[in-house]
Amino acid sequence: MNAVPSKGKFPRNCNTDREKIVVFLKNCVIDKKLATDEVVYLLEEGKLEGVYSDEISTKTGTEERA
Repeated sequence: MNAVPSKGKFPRNCNTDREKIVVFLKNCVIDKKLATDEVVYLLEEGKLEGVYSDEISTKTGTEERA
């Protein structure tokens, strides 16, 4: 997955690095969900098996700024 927008996806008035970062965060991070694949791992010379996966998401508008 390519999370970086191509050059054509920035608005014409997006000239500074700060503006590009804000656009990137809005398009690729804010209100998005990141999930990992399941990973199977073995412990104790193969006697124990575990499975791990994780999921995180970002939400906006739920916290007040100080």
